[in-house]
Amino acid sequence: MTTTRIEKELSLNINERIKEKDLRKLWLLEIENKRRSALGLAIYPSYQALEDSEDEELLDRNNIDLENDFLLIESTKIITDYLDLNKKIVLTEVN
Repeated sequence: MTTTRIEKELSLNINERIKEKDLRKLWLLEIENKRRSALGLAIYPSYQALEDSEDEELLDRNNIDLENDFLLIESTKIITDYLDLNKKIVLTEVN
């Protein structure tokens, strides 16, 4: 993943989200290694090495937290709102 791209859609499929997260990890490793190389520091051989490093303690862990994943939560709220707003209301008259 050498170029940044703007995501217009977010998958609700957990396997697709895991795949996307792995791609973000590779992108992060690439960016960090470019930065470290420019500073004359040793580069990381893998994302795991980057994650385990003491100076990068605050990196996100491998698990997708389904209860606290804000993108997933907001996506479900948007879908719920859309479905609620697009309900067809049938009215009948009683005489």
